[in-house]
Amino acid sequence: MKPWRGDTRRIAANIAKLPDSCAEDVQGRHPLTQCLWRAHIVDVINIEATAMPYPTMSKATVRTTPAQKVLLVLGASLLMLVFLGAGELYFRWFMRINFQGTSRDMFIAQKFGDSYGNASDYEGISFGAKFRTDQNGFRIDPTFRDPASNIAVLILGDSVAFGPGVEESKTFVGLLRRSMPNVRFYNSSTIGYGLHDYANVVEQFVSLKPEIKYVLLFYCLNDVSDVSAQQVVQTLSGLQKADQADQDRFASLGYRFTSIQSAIHSLNVYLRSRSKFYLFLKGALTDPAMRYFKQDLAEYQKGNDHVTASLRPLEEIAKKLAARRITFEVFVMPYEAQVRTMVQANLLPQRMVDGFLRRNEIDYYDPAEKFMNSGIIRRFVSLWRPDASERKRASPRIRDRRRRTG
Repeated sequence: MKPWRGDTRRIAANIAKLPDSCAEDVQGRHPLTQCLWRAHIVDVINIEATAMPYPTMSKATVRTTPAQKVLLVLGASLLMLVFLGAGELYFRWFMRINFQGTSRDMFIAQKFGDSYGNASDYEGISFGAKFRTDQNGFRIDPTFRDPASNIAVLILGDSVAFGPGVEESKTFVGLLRRSMPNVRFYNSSTIGYGLHDYANVVEQFVSLKPEIKYVLLFYCLNDVSDVSAQQVVQTLSGLQKADQADQDRFASLGYRFTSIQSAIHSLNVYLRSRSKFYLFLKGALTDPAMRYFKQDLAEYQKGNDHVTASLRPLEEIAKKLAARRITFEVFVMPYEAQVRTMVQANLLPQRMVDGFLRRNEIDYYDPAEKFMNSGIIRRFVSLWRPDASERKRASPRIRDRRRRTG
């Protein structure tokens, strides 16, 4: 590079733009030569950039062969597989995430009337945890021997009371067994059950067990709809019609790829029972707990008439048990999304259900406020003997009946 190359007038203009510090510093020196040289460098760079643009590569130099394209695809696929494999190993070793899905032959049709139920004397896996049922199809703890007592409690519920993914001894029913060793507990809870199914269990089972003195119904907010029960019934029908290859591939469901939606659903069922990395990504990106709550909240937003009609089986159950002098109590279980957000507007389902239970003089417990104020979700066993401030009595008539049956 030749010094002083360029237009003298352009250099002079650059010098005029220099700050005063270039003319004289605090010690009286005049670094004018240095400033001129710096201005010249800037000027030369501008001229060179204008006169000599950067060369571009021709299309011939960037063209890849088919073999190179195949190698690029294979390399990218290998990197993706390594990433997915490393993620799967990490979440299996270091994270407590349960697989979802249950053993495909867990349910049997028409167990109680037209309601399906758990298979009798069955051992399977539900959400990654082993479970066992007795001759009634009720979940039991094989290490715990139920007492031959003349007082028994019947538990009605869905997956919340069944406890998928949890050892029986750590569920609230298992904790009750050990805290009250002189009382027998029949846990009829079944995944997907609704109010119609609870009524069928009472109709078919209570009359066979005169020792039942208490019936506790753990009401989940999705019990207002029978969608979950219908899905299980459809699954049972699909398993009966599917060929053995489909049953082996998709353990808990026998769906066939009749549409894109069913293909996506079957893929979801397949992955959630085999990949913890997939479950983590699904939970982190979609917040399933909130999605499920909003879906069920929409049922209550349809209006009081719709909810009242859906809750009628509770009234029927209460009347049948009262005729047998059996104490009936309902636990209105909150959603995790409600406890987490602590938004009063999200408690609309509880207000509607509580109002129905009060009008029909049914004893109930609503622990939502306590859960929200505690900061953590406490063990459900504490609900067995709640504080007096939480206990909501329906009427003096029910209190008298409880004293007579207690």
